Amino acid sequence: MNRKQLAKYLDGSRDPMMTVPHLPDGVLGQLTDALYGHLDTPHPAFEAHTWYDLAIEEACKRRLHMPHGTPGLSASGEPGTATGEVAAAGPMP
Repeated sequence: MNRKQLAKYLDGSRDPMMTVPHLPDGVLGQLTDALYGHLDTPHPAFEAHTWYDLAIEEACKRRLHMPHGTPGLSASGEPGTATGEVAAAGPMP
């Protein structure tokens, strides 16, 4: 996800609590990775931390409810096979 795509989430027009739970797995992984990188900049957007926390929480919920061996997201947010482990959708801060 590039900066322009990320900006669409951080422009204040979307409610993260209403948006994040409805994102497809791949988009959720990409958003989480993009937010992680954005938070590591000198001046991240004010709402970026909220979006990141909600995205990580949603990714963890999805993994907890995914039966072992079910196709899902790998730790990088790419399609893979769930192992039943709880892992963040992106690098841990």
